[in-house]
This record gives sequence, C-alpha cells and structure tokens, in this order.
Amino acid sequence: ALEQEMKMHFLLNRGGLGRGVSLAGMIVLAGASQALVTNGSFQSGPEFYADGWTHHWTAWARTDSTFNGVGYVGSSPYGGRFVTFNEGNSAPLNWIKQDLVTVVGQEYALRFAYGASGNDSDQRLNVKVGTLDTVFLDGTGSYNLSTLWQEVEVNFFATSTTTELLFTDVGSGGHQGDMFLDNVSVEAVPEPALIGLLGLAM
Repeated sequence: ALEQEMKMHFLLNRGGLGRGVSLAGMIVLAGASQALVTNGSFQSGPEFYADGWTHHWTAWARTDSTFNGVGYVGSSPYGGRFVTFNEGNSAPLNWIKQDLVTVVGQEYALRFAYGASGNDSDQRLNVKVGTLDTVFLDGTGSYNLSTLWQEVEVNFFATSTTTELLFTDVGSGGHQGDMFLDNVSVEAVPEPALIGLLGLAM
C-alpha cells in the first residue's frame, strides 16, 4: 500500500508543481523508513525478559546493576538493560527472536551492538534475518559495560511478509565470558531514485 501511495504522488503531480511535489514525496519517503523492531534496546519487560521478544533458556534481559555487583563497571550506553547469552556457564545455542512485518524483495538495514565479557576467546553470535545468515566473533572480552560494545550495520532482503530476526549464541559456552546484545533496529533502505528526488527537493 505504501509503494502504491508513493507512485500515485508522483504520477498525479508530473504536470510540474515543482518543489511542492518533491516535498510531498519527501513526506511519503519519511514514512517508509520507520523502525520495525519493537523494544530494540530491551528497556521494557519483567526481569530476565524483554517485551516484544521471544527468549530461549538463558538469553536473558539483564541490568547494569546486576553485573556491577559481580566485578563489572560502567553501564551500557544504550540504556540500563541488555541481553546476555551463556550466563552462568550455560550451554550455547540460546537465542532471542522477533518477527518483523516486511515487504518481499525490499532491502533493509539491520543495526545492533554486541560485545564479549570476561576472558573467554570464543564468543560467537549468529544472526539470521531474511537473506542474512552470518556469525560475528568477539574474542577480546571486557568487564567495562561502557566500552565493550561493537556496533554493526548489515543489509538484507526480505523474502516474506513476515521475517524472523534471530540472534543465537554459538560460542563454546565457556565459564569465563558471556555475549551481550543491545540497541537492535531494522529500517527499510530507500530506493536510489527516491534518494535522488530527496536531494533535488532540498
């Protein structure tokens, strides 16, 4: 419906309304880039769980204060809660997921922050969404919640109107470290032609 609305804006106004037409296109385009992930920084929800997400085993939503009491310092720059994997020396393959409403064939940008704690050199996070299926490795480890994060941006294409966003701990499950996840977002990537139109309207 959004794509049809955008086409109608441009077809109805090809007679040369100039900057007013471009401004209308800009308004429609802005609506297309809305965030698709619910509660991407995990700030809402009861202890261990984040609203809008499905958790498996020890993929838990935790707080800065919980870890500050066991040798960690600082706080997440994305808010007071984040997701941890492999806490308490649990087995790997714990996961957290959310279904997104998408458009088939549309390109999307996934952004998130992740990091490893402690001394374990085999912390691995598998990310699956649409056409993307890849593993991110962090073997550095840190006890500083303010600085351990790495920010990632990767693109994917939707193959269905409902797309599962899945983060899975695929590390060794060692006792000396956990994998952290925070600040997850997904937005549609604008078509190149529409980006050009936006530039003309400025």
